[in-house]
Amino acid sequence: MSDQLPVIQVPKPIVKYKDIAYIPTVGSYAMVWPIDHPGHNGLVSNKSWVHTSPVVSISDNGRFETRNTRYEPVDPYPWVAGKWEKYSR
Repeated sequence: MSDQLPVIQVPKPIVKYKDIAYIPTVGSYAMVWPIDHPGHNGLVSNKSWVHTSPVVSISDNGRFETRNTRYEPVDPYPWVAGKWEKYSR
């Protein structure tokens, strides 16, 4: 009989962002302007830039995932898409 408790997978929240300061790399932090972040005890505002937890994966469409959250650009948002294409090459 094992004394280990089962691991429970909790889905990550998906947050939309309207701007990104720079294109993150895996292991670094991103800086985004979220529009619907649920916040953590009032520590995250949807009215200013926020630093994310470390990035764990990046897609070429502006989507990326951090340790705690999945981020997606507001669609359509060509400036973000253009920035992503420019820096992801």
